[in-house]
Amino acid sequence: MNQELFQKKWNQYKEEFFKDSSIYDEKYKWDVLKQVSDKWNWNVDDKITMFKEAFEVKGRNNLWTSINYYPTTMATWFFNDFPDETLAAFENLFNEETDLLTRLNDFKKYFDNQLTLLQDKYPDKKLNYHSQDIRSMSLYLFLQNPSKYSLFKFSFVKNFADQLGMGFIRKGQNHNYIIYLEILNQIKEIILSDPFIQQYRQYNTENNLYTDESLHLLIQDFMYCSVTYNHTSEKRYWLYSPGESAYKWDEFYDLGIMALGWDELQDLNSYSNGDEIKKALYDAYGGNENKSNATIANDEFINSMNIGDIIIVKKGRKQLMGFGEVSSDYYYDADREDYKHARKVEWKKKGEWNIDQHMVVKTLTDITGYDSGLDDGKKYYEYLLSMMDNNLTKYENEHIINLLQYKKQIILQGPPGTGKTREAKSIAQNMLGLDEKELQKSEQFKIIQFHPSYTYEDFVRGIVAESKGDKIEYKNVNKILGEFADAALKNYLDSKKIPEQVSKENWVNTQYVKFKESIQKEIETDNEVLIKEGTKPKITFVEDDSLRVNRYSNENDSVLVKDSDIINGYIGLYLSEMTSKIRNNELLSKSARSGMYYLYQNLVEKFKKYLDENNLQYSTTNETKKIEKKNYILIIDEINRANLSSVLGELIYALEYRGEEVESMYSVDDSLTKNKLILPPNLYIIGTMNTADRSVGHIDYAIRRRFAFVDIIPKDLTSEMEEGKFYTDLFSAVKALFTENEYETKSDFISQEFEPKDVALGHSYFIDKSEEGGEMKVRWNYEIKPILLEYVRDGVLKADALGQINEIENQFTLKIE
Repeated sequence: MNQELFQKKWNQYKEEFFKDSSIYDEKYKWDVLKQVSDKWNWNVDDKITMFKEAFEVKGRNNLWTSINYYPTTMATWFFNDFPDETLAAFENLFNEETDLLTRLNDFKKYFDNQLTLLQDKYPDKKLNYHSQDIRSMSLYLFLQNPSKYSLFKFSFVKNFADQLGMGFIRKGQNHNYIIYLEILNQIKEIILSDPFIQQYRQYNTENNLYTDESLHLLIQDFMYCSVTYNHTSEKRYWLYSPGESAYKWDEFYDLGIMALGWDELQDLNSYSNGDEIKKALYDAYGGNENKSNATIANDEFINSMNIGDIIIVKKGRKQLMGFGEVSSDYYYDADREDYKHARKVEWKKKGEWNIDQHMVVKTLTDITGYDSGLDDGKKYYEYLLSMMDNNLTKYENEHIINLLQYKKQIILQGPPGTGKTREAKSIAQNMLGLDEKELQKSEQFKIIQFHPSYTYEDFVRGIVAESKGDKIEYKNVNKILGEFADAALKNYLDSKKIPEQVSKENWVNTQYVKFKESIQKEIETDNEVLIKEGTKPKITFVEDDSLRVNRYSNENDSVLVKDSDIINGYIGLYLSEMTSKIRNNELLSKSARSGMYYLYQNLVEKFKKYLDENNLQYSTTNETKKIEKKNYILIIDEINRANLSSVLGELIYALEYRGEEVESMYSVDDSLTKNKLILPPNLYIIGTMNTADRSVGHIDYAIRRRFAFVDIIPKDLTSEMEEGKFYTDLFSAVKALFTENEYETKSDFISQEFEPKDVALGHSYFIDKSEEGGEMKVRWNYEIKPILLEYVRDGVLKADALGQINEIENQFTLKIE
């Protein structure tokens, strides 16, 4: 097993697990399995009724019901028509005296045989498949004996084993289930001692969820999510033709699916590998032509493609039709007339774009690793997506990105409706390598909006009051930019460290979490924990980021000791090449280095004692992986609506001199920089500014000098959108109120003190939104015309523009009677 990749995936999974907005949409499993397991009892006399009622649950039941896959419904049908025989089949499946592979094969064989009888009995019903395959068998076995079995689906286990280099053997899916159980136990041994497991069990108990004592559901979910919900680095890009000459494209787009033909193969879940698919293709379609491409297409469609992958649709060899994101697993839709192998797709864009290069002929091709062939260092999928002007990668943004990387902070300026915020997010997606959904959840991205009452204390650092029992404590804290800059700085500094140093810090942090847990248990028992024998100071409470300790001078008073001080104090004393004493350790807070340093020294010694008593010692064999430097991007919408000089304060200097310390008016103990502020080189700031808003504050020269200003002007979107989705003629008519060409020459209607590029209405006002109730008349009367009339009142447009506005209204019949 690739231990490094396994640990990476496990850490990603743990990080997402408890989040309410987790990218893993699988939490329903614990809820429904709790409901089913509470009712499951194979020892009752009326097993058939028990079976039916057990699967009647509230909420999602995707584990046993999806499109054309309904094993419990079909099993119930067999129970009704063949009760004794079907009961016997289940009894044999649960009989532990028979080897597992025999039981699995016999169970499926029974339903294969009985299905023919059922089809004869109900000829008018579409009984194509009984759904009693290894997926459903694993469900029944798991419910009957959760300590031994687990849920299984061949595709996710195969992909997981392939990615981790676990040598997965493809001997037929029933045999693979046995191998899967071996993998499951191997993973259990690795994760059993992880502190996360205790949190996981407590979480299930507190939320009345399936307890999962065996951890088999957790491991199954970890494996499934690791390969199904793609992280950016694992996302794949596919070039796909929806039928010959894309004749199925309109249908698939409307249905939100993609699908393959070769319907004679029936459900692809019944095949264990590509060789079985190839044999079935020859059996079904005959012929002497090579079936390699068809085999690869079907095999990859079920086994390699994942939720989150990007599908690029083509017609022929020189035309693109759109793109979308895969949103479901494979399913076989027997109710469709043709193209029954399907996946759901969230289509993002539809249109027609001609390209100069010849695309591959195949129906489905994984193009993730293909180069563009343009000597620009870009991937082929980046080139194709850029041709469709999408939000994932935009070649036209490249000069702005280069400017941002040089200047570190830019402002996108333009009139209303030009998509400045959208453009800023697109740049962030490009620089972080994320799609739109991933961007919103990324810790490397933040977006905020300024307003006139915004202050330094809201944005950088300030004072907060915290209630501590009957007392109020005031503390200096980092605010939005302070916190974000700290995170970026930590990553930047870690990326400069040798891997062993990072490994030491990670190890100490992990052990310290366990130390705090042990302290918490002692407090729950004894109400307090003595720090050192023969002294008075005690730990009285465990906070999220600190320990509450009574003072030396007053037993009834207390002080907060930051976790970071204890951790850095330990590293300085025991894991550094040059010992750094508490009083001299610059990484510690002023409190730690003050007259109370003996208190901090004793806390570090208590932590060391805990490590010694538990035989925990850092070893150079621990993982020593170099930290990769990451980009951090902050978008400030409407940046000119606040008084920037006041909001930024001393950071005006830090913007220009990245990486240099600036004295702060607030000292924050748990910040990396204490009483200093640093904007690291990997922190980028993108502001947006509405140039038509005359009511906002002026940006002074000192700030202007530190930002690069980029014009975002209105543009005609006719060629980029579906026919009828952009009001081309209306856009041109309104544009003529401001300019005679491309916003360089003023029209006769605009006042001389205004530039067309600063006040012309943006293209977003002219996008059809009929499906949302915003058809052309509505947009004109309630969005476009009010701004134009406001421009006349404010002197942006001359008074004689009123006549032209009315003429436009009449020309396009826009007046609402």
